[in-house]
Amino acid sequence: MRKYFLSILAIGLAIGFSAFTIPHDKTNKEKQTYVWHKYNAAGTAELSPIVTYTGTEAGAKSAFGCSEGTTVFCARAYDSEGSGLDLYVKKSPQ
Repeated sequence: MRKYFLSILAIGLAIGFSAFTIPHDKTNKEKQTYVWHKYNAAGTAELSPIVTYTGTEAGAKSAFGCSEGTTVFCARAYDSEGSGLDLYVKKSPQ
């Protein structure tokens, strides 16, 4: 039994350490800044003139007058290289 003690202790510690994790920062998404492009009623980006906002999702909602509630897109996030992300802000139909 003594020769298995170290193995049992190692397994017990591994299980014990894996049972507890550090919680992730749930507000990390809210702190991310992106380039937001305003979308028109047709669900496409405003191109003439191009309407953009650089900041957080909450800032984009405020800048473009978006509110929660439906499937009508108000704005879409783009990364620093100009690639569209799957982050949309939706607005209520007018």
